Amino acid sequence: MIDAICTICSRNFLAQARALTSSYLRHHPGGKVYVLFVDDISGRFDLLKEKFTSVDVRDLRTPGTQDMAARYNIMEFSTAVKPFLLQHLFTLGIDRLVYYDPDIYFFHRTDVVWEALGAHKIVLTPHLLQPLPPGDLADDVERHVITTGAYNLGFLGLRRGMEADSLLRWLGHKTFKWGYLRLPSLFVDQFWADPIPAMFDGVHVLRDPGCNAAWWNLASRPIRREQAAYRCGDSWLKFFHFSGFVPHSPMITAKYPPDKLVALIPADDHRMMVEEYRKALLGAGYDECLKWGYDYRGHVSSLRIPNKT
Repeated sequence: MIDAICTICSRNFLAQARALTSSYLRHHPGGKVYVLFVDDISGRFDLLKEKFTSVDVRDLRTPGTQDMAARYNIMEFSTAVKPFLLQHLFTLGIDRLVYYDPDIYFFHRTDVVWEALGAHKIVLTPHLLQPLPPGDLADDVERHVITTGAYNLGFLGLRRGMEADSLLRWLGHKTFKWGYLRLPSLFVDQFWADPIPAMFDGVHVLRDPGCNAAWWNLASRPIRREQAAYRCGDSWLKFFHFSGFVPHSPMITAKYPPDKLVALIPADDHRMMVEEYRKALLGAGYDECLKWGYDYRGHVSSLRIPNKT
């Protein structure tokens, strides 16, 4: 059984991809990590010195890639090519494959994910596992979930086979045409995840609170430090989704008022958790990578996209 994980990023998100890779390999020695870059990385760093295996967007051999690069912004483009990356990696002989957003960081082994993929064909993680305690935070978060979808596609697990192929063909068609961020009607690929359990066989909703914990579900997944690791509810914290994190800020996310989030993690535990990720990003060259920006225009040119009129 050949297992691998993958992520997608632009060059200015290289530090996040490095932190994801290092944290995953620390808990899964010998694991395999693939990173798809959606813009030009030439001359900026040495791929041979990285711990991951890189994939160029042109390797996907997807006829619509050029068109998507021209139409979509960085977030839209990165999510739109996800089905095509997964299809490409399955052709390499991988049996079980998991996509993680680049701003995810691992604190523990993810055996529960691989076990789920041993028994099921498709694995999803929900944004929320239960209703949040009543209040303004619950109202804000639950409205956010209703708008963006029940499942967070910063994680997607697939086992090679006909059902995964069918899902990726269907999802690729949707992201090629409708992978836009246009709330409230569209939220990139995640908008299309809600019907997956009804439309495909072998779908498993992974309800482990330690998988895909994030700022939006902290109210129902309290985190505390224990035995040099972290507990998340009644489970070990496997991976945390640091969406919106800025390493020069003391908070888990810059997207939400800090006073509503700090109370959900003990102060010392919050500091240790955030500090570990901050050090990982800064040590991975965050400040330098951020200067590179995202310039798909040069990449589009190299893909020989005809001029639009």
